[in-house]
Amino acid sequence: GVVEALDDGRCAYEAGADTPEVLARYLALLGADIEVDAAPEVADALAAVADRLRRAAASVRPAGTG
Repeated sequence: GVVEALDDGRCAYEAGADTPEVLARYLALLGADIEVDAAPEVADALAAVADRLRRAAASVRPAGTG
């Protein structure tokens, strides 16, 4: 893909994946704040990944205590 500069602090990239779920996982790996212009199925998949990560974060215990 090609990254397109939009302004000093933003760029655009057209990404694709086999399924909305896979695309949501790829986007979660970016480690950056993003805005997504996509089908509602992608929004649903992103929400599911976010919920899964929130549950994981809430369950974290200090190493050696569990």
